[in-house]
Amino acid sequence: MGKQVLVIANSRHVQATCSMHLGRMGHEVHVAFNGMEAKMLHRSWFDMIIMEHNLPRMTSIELLGHFHERIPVIVLAESNVDYSAHQQVKHVLAKPFRPEVLVALVTELLLL
Repeated sequence: MGKQVLVIANSRHVQATCSMHLGRMGHEVHVAFNGMEAKMLHRSWFDMIIMEHNLPRMTSIELLGHFHERIPVIVLAESNVDYSAHQQVKHVLAKPFRPEVLVALVTELLLL
């Protein structure tokens, strides 16, 4: 059965790539353009969150504080960023990323 995935990205390309590939896996993908939209959507339950490191209106670090720490998070970043202080961040994926790598990570993390 598909899972509920929240994608927080200001890049339309990242939104479309995640939506298409995760949707093909049977997951229901919800998209937020920035941290404020994500906070509004986060009133619903999500099984996983994928977000860009650089977000408008709220940093990814600030946004992490609004998510339950049991929800696994994948961060998409252009540079090596340290999220070791945030247990819910399970992986930092370098951009640009290959969709098949993202799909493999999502599959692995949702099975845990």
